[in-house]
Amino acid sequence: MKISKFGLTAFLLPLTCISVLFFTGCPTDNTESPGSATYGVTIPELSNGAITLNTSRDIEGTAIQLTITPDQGYGLKVGSLGYTIGSADMVPITPTEKIENDVLSYTASFPLPASDVTLGAEFVLSPHKVIVDPSAQTLISPNVTRVAEGAIVTLVFSSPVSSVTVKKGNVPVLYTLNENKLSATFTMPAADVTVNAVAESASGEFEIVDGVSGGGTIERVPATDGLRANTGDEVKLKIRVPSDKQLNSNVVVQLKDGPNTIVKTIQLQDVIENGNIISFFMPRKDVRVLAGCIALGGSAGFLVELNNEDAFIDRPVFDSEQNDGLVISKTGTDHPRSITMSVNPDFIEPNAANTGYTYEWYIDGLLQGNNGYVFTIDAENYSQPGKHILTVIAYRRNASQTPEPWLSEPYSESKIFTVTK
Repeated sequence: MKISKFGLTAFLLPLTCISVLFFTGCPTDNTESPGSATYGVTIPELSNGAITLNTSRDIEGTAIQLTITPDQGYGLKVGSLGYTIGSADMVPITPTEKIENDVLSYTASFPLPASDVTLGAEFVLSPHKVIVDPSAQTLISPNVTRVAEGAIVTLVFSSPVSSVTVKKGNVPVLYTLNENKLSATFTMPAADVTVNAVAESASGEFEIVDGVSGGGTIERVPATDGLRANTGDEVKLKIRVPSDKQLNSNVVVQLKDGPNTIVKTIQLQDVIENGNIISFFMPRKDVRVLAGCIALGGSAGFLVELNNEDAFIDRPVFDSEQNDGLVISKTGTDHPRSITMSVNPDFIEPNAANTGYTYEWYIDGLLQGNNGYVFTIDAENYSQPGKHILTVIAYRRNASQTPEPWLSEPYSESKIFTVTK
């Protein structure tokens, strides 16, 4: 409606129109509410496997669920699963193995950060199997049943065990038995392994054997308890060192008749800080306590450590050798200045060790001798600290001919070890 008075003109609008004009004139707030920003998850092109997600874009903190499916004959490489943000280092993601109808897969999850991420994974050929021997006297639960070489495998037992067997074919694999005897760990070799365990039965009294070198001795705490203990007892020992000597190695407690079984390893620094007193739980077998001591204030000498890795290095002297089926393994727990190695050719052929092989041992390509199937690396002989390569060559003799000629293709295998001052 139009009204004119005193030369002025005004327009009156209905109330409903005024209301509409009022609200349409208000400013609009386009700000996102907190937490509404979303971030993406990218899966790059992968070889020999695939990853699927529950969501590829969501808000910060959302649990991103992954299903990882390797191709037939492949498995997830240990430590390869993770995500990156831009060019930053990979953030690892821990997968859980799953096997249904003999098909291997993995599941995993991670909270989505406040950034776009790119997933990464690597699949390796033929993950090796951890096979539980059906004759085991206790339930054995491996943390994985298929895994690549080099992974740490944990075995959990339903009841305490007195002994464990881990074998690659007929070759024992070094393992460590937890002091409560309810679990054990080992490093997966490049082959399937079979595991077994003997359940601990009635307790008994067993001997503690002194294996301290360099003039040291062990003494029970209290001394009146002597060097025998019942299964399950907590044993405390004092490492007695002459006044002119000092400890210079970790203290290792191992089964007396099972050198591949370590009951407990106590680091040198921990032993010293505890006044040279160690403790462990007595298994159902005799044990030996190993340690070393040297002159007070003297040089600790050179120490040798097996790197737990194979060496694949071309050297002209070894060019013609094959390396399939020959296995070098550590024999027992030795003095820290030396390591004894043995070789087993049984993967070349059944009972190969009995068919006439001879062995040559090399370090860094130089022949050290023809010492049979056992060889001891003495660190004092390799005064140059650093990595060295131990190689054994196995020559098979043809016993059907006289004189016995060597077969045309010898076999070789190499390991890396490190010498430190």
